[in-house]
Amino acid sequence: MKVAETFPEVAVIMGHMGGDGMDGLGWRGGIDAARRRSNIYLEICGSELHKDRIQEAVEAMGHDRILYGSDMSLITPSLAIGMVQEAGISKEAKEAIFYWNAKRLFGF
Repeated sequence: MKVAETFPEVAVIMGHMGGDGMDGLGWRGGIDAARRRSNIYLEICGSELHKDRIQEAVEAMGHDRILYGSDMSLITPSLAIGMVQEAGISKEAKEAIFYWNAKRLFGF
């Protein structure tokens, strides 16, 4: 959060949605930070994939700053893909997470 505040013109990507994978507090803190700072992006991979965290993030901050990530080759990409596909979010939000957000962020 401090990096995002200090350098507001720089996009900050929080891997694992900022989570520690132990109790869910880390990724919820990441969602809160991204909600408050428009230069924070949440990347969804993680070794502890909580069922509702994608939907919680979209509800809290919209879908424009959520990025697909798989943690491959540590974890099969199907886990993160399934987490997005099964989230209670729109098709538009899913497409943004899988493709459009990264394309826009990285200038492709």
